[in-house]
Amino acid sequence: MSHPLYLNLISFCGIFALCFIAWLSSEHRRLIPWKVIIFGIGLQLVMGLLIFLFAPTRQFILGLNDALNAILDASEAGARFMLGGGNSAFVPDPELMVGPGPAGRWIYRAVGTPYVSVPGDRLTPDNLNFGFIFAFRSLPQVVFFSALIALLYRLGVIQPVVQVFARLFRATMSISGAESLSGAANIFVGIESAIAVKPFLADMTRSELCAILTCCFGSIASTVLALYTSFLRPTFPTITGHLMSASVLTIPACFVMAKLIVPETDVPKTLGKVPTEEEDPNQKKPSLIDSLIVGASDGVRMAVGIAAVVIAILGLVALVNTFFAYLANLAASDNSLLQLIGNIFSVI
Repeated sequence: MSHPLYLNLISFCGIFALCFIAWLSSEHRRLIPWKVIIFGIGLQLVMGLLIFLFAPTRQFILGLNDALNAILDASEAGARFMLGGGNSAFVPDPELMVGPGPAGRWIYRAVGTPYVSVPGDRLTPDNLNFGFIFAFRSLPQVVFFSALIALLYRLGVIQPVVQVFARLFRATMSISGAESLSGAANIFVGIESAIAVKPFLADMTRSELCAILTCCFGSIASTVLALYTSFLRPTFPTITGHLMSASVLTIPACFVMAKLIVPETDVPKTLGKVPTEEEDPNQKKPSLIDSLIVGASDGVRMAVGIAAVVIAILGLVALVNTFFAYLANLAASDNSLLQLIGNIFSVI
């Protein structure tokens, strides 16, 4: 048995292992809707086969990957305008950073293409500031994607796609229209997808609310997807398509887990139909510029929050790691916190 096939079988068995764990924690095991479970897992497997084995779908995903990469490149134009110049410039040619020496090649491999923010004239691997690169390369993409998604929503581009996925989820898994609509919206946005079903929240069942929250926490927003892509694209050129595929495949899995843990005990109000995203008639419809500005402002708040959390968590990890390193020195061991965690999860 080849090594990749062995790993694939472990992942396949992991699907049912996670379902078993969810079944153990179920509120009403006798009321579990097995049709949702079977069709949810089946839909995920079929969509995975279409994405990875069916040539036309695979070509579409690769085209989508190239399109999203082009959008990511465009997002750096604003960052170069705001942050370039002076002692910090975005240099398109890695040879212009420190010359063709080993330091230049090391920096090029570390930060990727097409642009890198370089402080000063001469850099070495020891004084390269990766926090600076994260703050001024990755976080601006969060702002740009937030503004872009808000603009596309205002233009009505995303809503038809959301409706298609919502009808697919409702037809295959027989879930309510409201939770299928919210789950489909999670492919493009984050926890704010609940706004799409805001008029129905008051009348939702406990199972529907659990499904909506599971989809929110089990998927990633497009802004976070852009953040991950900025890190991984230099070494994984097709990562954008993979993350988009994962965003789609995640939603059926979220419904499976939600219905296992909190099965439906009542009759949902939107069962058998997919509602449309209603707008408040008393609220003035924003212009395109207003939508763009609001989206960018939301992105700024998100970027600041991400930066604050990263600083806090990495600082705490470094502090705890220092403590473990001190204990390891007392015990004449070379293990640190990261090594201990790695050993634990390698067994799991």
